[in-house]
Amino acid sequence: MAIGVLLGFLALHPPGWLRALGPFRYAAMAAVVLLLLVGFVALLIASNLPADVKMVPSQASLPPGMVSLEGEFRALGFVPVGPPLEVGTAPPALVQAFVHDEARAYGTVFRTGTLPARVAFDCFSLLAGGRGGLSSGAERGGAVLPAGPGSLSQIIPGASVARLFAVHRRALEFLCVRGLVARPVSAATFETDFRNGLARQRRSFLRAPLRSAVIAIWRTATRTTPHLGPIEGQRVAQRQLRFLLTGAGA
Repeated sequence: MAIGVLLGFLALHPPGWLRALGPFRYAAMAAVVLLLLVGFVALLIASNLPADVKMVPSQASLPPGMVSLEGEFRALGFVPVGPPLEVGTAPPALVQAFVHDEARAYGTVFRTGTLPARVAFDCFSLLAGGRGGLSSGAERGGAVLPAGPGSLSQIIPGASVARLFAVHRRALEFLCVRGLVARPVSAATFETDFRNGLARQRRSFLRAPLRSAVIAIWRTATRTTPHLGPIEGQRVAQRQLRFLLTGAGA
C-alpha cells in the first residue's frame, strides 16, 4: 500500500529534472512510475516463488474458516496428509493439505499472511511422466500468472469444495480420453510434489519476469483470466493440450 501511495505521488508531482519536458513531464513520469510498478511486482512475485521454500509443520490450531473447508474436503473422501504447514513464501501461508488416492488428486486449504488474511482452497493433479498438471480453484486471483508449458488451470469463481472437485474430476476424465492420465498421489509425495510445482512456476516466471509481471498486473486490475471455466472450453487450454500431445509450443 505504501508503495502505491509513493508511486501515485510521483506521478502527480514529477521531480524537478523533468521540468525541461514542459507539459510532457507528466506523461514521462507516468511511464517511469509504470516501469517502477512492474519492477516492484516482479520482485514481489519472485519472493513469493522462492528457490528453496521452507515448509514447517505448525502446532497452531486451524482458524474457523479453514476448519469448515477441511470438513468439506473430508466429506468428499480426502484425507489430511499431516499437520498444517507453515509455507515460507512472502508473505508466508498456512496450508492444510489433503490427498484423494482414488481420484489421484491433492487438495489444499490455505490462509495467506496478507492483511487482511485470505482463506481459499484448490485441487491439483499431476500427469504421468512429468508431462504437466491440472489445477482447479475458485478464486480468479489464483491464475494471474501466465501458465508454463503443460500447466492446465481452471477457475470456477465462487465454487464450493464439492462443485470444484466435481469439475476437477471431469477435467481429469477429459484428459484421460486423450491419453493424458493423472499419476497416483499419496501423503508421502505431497511435499515433494508441492515443492516441484512451485519450482516449475518459478522457472516459468524467470524466463520472462517483466512480461509475467505486466500480465499479473493486468489480470489483477481487470479481474480477468483466460483460465475461466472448465478446460474443455478454454482456448488457452487447447494450446496446452497440443503441447502435451505433440510437443508443439504452448
